[in-house]
Amino acid sequence: MPPQFLFARAVLLSAGAASALASCGGGAADPFEPLPSRDLTMLELMIELNPPYLGMQSELRNVERLGDLAAAADMVATLAEDPRMTGYTAREDFARDPAPFERMRQDLLTASRAAADSARAGDLDGLHDAYAQMSASCVACHKRYSPHQ
Repeated sequence: MPPQFLFARAVLLSAGAASALASCGGGAADPFEPLPSRDLTMLELMIELNPPYLGMQSELRNVERLGDLAAAADMVATLAEDPRMTGYTAREDFARDPAPFERMRQDLLTASRAAADSARAGDLDGLHDAYAQMSASCVACHKRYSPHQ
């Protein structure tokens, strides 16, 4: 791929990540105190989600691992639909607008499905782009909802 296209792609990915991070907001529209304690159910889910998600990063350009990458992305999508995640905002102490969390969860779900589809199609560029979108949704969500802010 010519360098100017690589640069343009990097700019677009940066803009997408910045947009995802901006969606986590600064708190003016959704004022809240950090959650008083970590939700252990959500922590268990994150412990399950991290190995497939983080394990993808070093293999994104490895055509020999496309099947494994698709399976990992499918696992992330499955966990994004898990009742522990979809029900996270139902916590009694979740005194926040649930809409931003749901947007970030949907972003993770959409991006992980795109990553799996790209891996199955052998589209390394699409896989890389989808992984970047997955990462942006994770960072934005952790920034906004981690009890250790």
